[in-house]
Amino acid sequence: MIGGASADGNLITENCGLQKTDGQEWSYANQTIVVANESNAMFSPGISGILGLGPNSRDGNFNATVFGGYLSGQPAGENFTYGMALSPNTGSSNDGGYLHLIHPEPSYYQGNVAWKDMQTYNTSSLDTDFYINLDSWTLTTANGNVSRSGNLVTAIDPIYDALVFPQQDASVLYASISGASVAGNTPSTNIYSIPCDTQMKMIFTINDLAVTLDESTLVVSQNGQCTGVIQQWSSPLATEYLLGSSFLSSVYVYALLLPLSSSVNSYFSIVSISNATTGTVGFAQKNTGNTNGGLSTGAVVGIAVGSAALAVLVLIAGLFIYRAIRKRRARRDSSESLSGGYKEPISSGGATLTPPLDLGNEPSVPQGGYSITSDRPNPATNRMFPPPPSYPTNTANAGGIMSITERQPQYEFPNEKGRVRYLLANA
Repeated sequence: MIGGASADGNLITENCGLQKTDGQEWSYANQTIVVANESNAMFSPGISGILGLGPNSRDGNFNATVFGGYLSGQPAGENFTYGMALSPNTGSSNDGGYLHLIHPEPSYYQGNVAWKDMQTYNTSSLDTDFYINLDSWTLTTANGNVSRSGNLVTAIDPIYDALVFPQQDASVLYASISGASVAGNTPSTNIYSIPCDTQMKMIFTINDLAVTLDESTLVVSQNGQCTGVIQQWSSPLATEYLLGSSFLSSVYVYALLLPLSSSVNSYFSIVSISNATTGTVGFAQKNTGNTNGGLSTGAVVGIAVGSAALAVLVLIAGLFIYRAIRKRRARRDSSESLSGGYKEPISSGGATLTPPLDLGNEPSVPQGGYSITSDRPNPATNRMFPPPPSYPTNTANAGGIMSITERQPQYEFPNEKGRVRYLLANA
């Protein structure tokens, strides 16, 4: 299951390959794939496969991944890195950005890279492999500012457009926005309605890097009504954050796959949620002056699947559909059992009033704890309307650089029951 979509089929192994930018094919044997004979909203017209970028750490079979296929033919000690330069989500079929395989592209970012260690974290809310500790976030509105700091466990995943916060954090955050109210929900999140003329700024800090989002990203307009791109987990047991493509399109993401020994089975990646803890992920400012053009939308994506005639689904190994169906209930029940009931995601010493801040100035973030500048109650109404869309990304081109093209709007939401990270590509 990916987002709200699903696919079923048989597991097979095939000889596969990716076409490089020089036209040559990089090929390898025994890629595990799912031959999809039934799917629900999984494949859009022109899309015949999904290529996952996961390490299969949950099942411990790294050889079944794309990374394993590449490193199996490389000298011992080699690593695998990739970079993502996503474009802002417009809901159109325009160029959605770039995936730089093997070697991230320095011209796409500027300044120092803020590195974060991968974190081991299990949750009943997400089946993602990609966790870091966010240092802080601060929301500034005309009513003041709200901030939270500490080691904030955060999932990073471009499959979703939304940002999702724990219940108490989201409640206090939207209480600082005049006219905000709960407007609807998805199977796993609550969505807030906000006035369309809301002005606000949100700063996320990762080491010394400050990533700023304003109302152009934080306010989603649809059919004359507006909602916040920040959603709230519907379960009080969910204490992690989720930063989707609305955040990731504002930075360059640098992913490093580190070798532990000469054995291919000993490699793991920063997108892993295994017991390994030395993977890293970097964030850097995007180079807005980069004018490199994208690959032609008519270019062939070089994903070959041998003699498999049906559409293929190349999944993150360890998160195969059959496994997700079999284990998601056990994982959720186990997580809820171990949690011992509701745990407050944050602690608050109460509201403190300060004068409204100038939206042009970046507020300081307290070290540790949780701070707010508004005691405005959080209004809630029964006014319902369709939630804002988020869009899966797909690749229309490939090679050493893959050009990622956004599809037409589709409603996709974080799914409590299981999901995998993916990129779509024409084959």
